[in-house]
Amino acid sequence: ITGPAWVMLPRVLWVNRYDGIDDYITLANGAVLNGLTACGGSVWVNTDSLAAGRCILGKWTVASTQNQILFRISTTGAIQLYLSDAITDGGANNAVTAAGAVVINTWYCIGFNFDGAGVGNAARLQIYKNGVSQSLTFGGTIPASFTSATGNLRWGISGDEGESDFSGQMGLYDLN
Repeated sequence: ITGPAWVMLPRVLWVNRYDGIDDYITLANGAVLNGLTACGGSVWVNTDSLAAGRCILGKWTVASTQNQILFRISTTGAIQLYLSDAITDGGANNAVTAAGAVVINTWYCIGFNFDGAGVGNAARLQIYKNGVSQSLTFGGTIPASFTSATGNLRWGISGDEGESDFSGQMGLYDLN
């Protein structure tokens, strides 16, 4: 963990506060994602800024040398998910919600569901906001599986320090 510390809010929501500059959590290589054909996840977010876009989770490099997944909020408030079909893919394969899906200083539960066995982009990838499937615009073709990449999987940053750092709070429910 570089910067943020876990804090428990009421209703057993564990959150990290990110400063938008240099706070992130490294989950190491995350090789378990290599070749993955189905997965999903969700996170609670409350961003205090949309400047420069805000990365939620990334295994993605600015130089496009170890790209795999990038889940973020854009400068327009759209929720974006990029899945590369090669480690050098610069972001051609993606799904994006409408602008304004996220506004600052508001809590949202956002997530995605990926199923590589689906036929067509809409069957392979869905993005959710507060439990509701969002209308998406797709770029390229969502791959049937995650590409193999050796870069670090990071929470709160795309993969390169200083690139689209998250600013605000992100949290997970403690289900114990």
